[in-house]
Amino acid sequence: MNKELLLIANTVNVKGVPEVIEILPLGNVVSRKGNFIVDKIAFNEMYQYFKERQLDIVVDYEHQTLEGAEAPAAGWVKELKLTEHGVAAKVEWTPKAKNYLANKEYRYLSPVILKRKEDNRAVRLHSIALTNTPAIDGMKPIINSLKDNEKQDNNEEVMNEMEALKKIAGVLGLDENATLDEVLQVIEELKSQKEDNETLANKLLMDMKGQKVEDLIQMALSEGKILPYQRKWAEQLALKDYDGFKEYIEKAPQVVPLYEVGILKDDKKDMFSSTGSASSEVSKMLGITDEDIKKYGK
Repeated sequence: MNKELLLIANTVNVKGVPEVIEILPLGNVVSRKGNFIVDKIAFNEMYQYFKERQLDIVVDYEHQTLEGAEAPAAGWVKELKLTEHGVAAKVEWTPKAKNYLANKEYRYLSPVILKRKEDNRAVRLHSIALTNTPAIDGMKPIINSLKDNEKQDNNEEVMNEMEALKKIAGVLGLDENATLDEVLQVIEELKSQKEDNETLANKLLMDMKGQKVEDLIQMALSEGKILPYQRKWAEQLALKDYDGFKEYIEKAPQVVPLYEVGILKDDKKDMFSSTGSASSEVSKMLGITDEDIKKYGK
């Protein structure tokens, strides 16, 4: 990959001795050392290289690391993040550098990046220098006045939101640098799957309940506990209160002769007919004649 080395500097809006600083803005960055692009693609390239190297990035004084001379560190970049404003770095400062910053003896940052020529993107963060001669005109100092405190608070809120988004993306199985839209898309897909599963579960439960009701109705009919025309009523009651209907069927008397529902054999039917021996004995006791039975029915 064809790259070229650039020295650039960037505005940082922070208060006190900063722990997290924005080192590169998003968009087309204009520098006296050359222009380049910083976007999500550029950040991903820088972040991946930083993770693969597994080395902290040095923050030195006046780019001494590039000169090959003695180059004491002012701090170390421990983490890179992408915010809505640009690329941010979490820095662990040395006590000496903290004093310089607190006393405003150093006021600017000058990151060293590698630019990819084919698309003009920043793809590597080599180092960062504390300097008083930035390459970008009109830069603000690292240590700002108190009027910038409110803006810093907003930046801290943005960083907290980015951290929360990063954790949510991890839970959803996404890359930690996933965008808000990508996270929301996965959440919508999971929500849709949940609704589909609930619909299927309800259908299965209804099918199972319907089969139980049907079995209970058939049992009630076969035992002569209800009449065929009562099926609709029985179904509605059983669907509404299955246990209550089941208890009712268990205690209900037989209202239909068993031979009429196909349970008794033909040679046993005369026991329950109007002229059967058992029926005749009962009729005699009640003073009912055969003529009365023929006239008024069973």
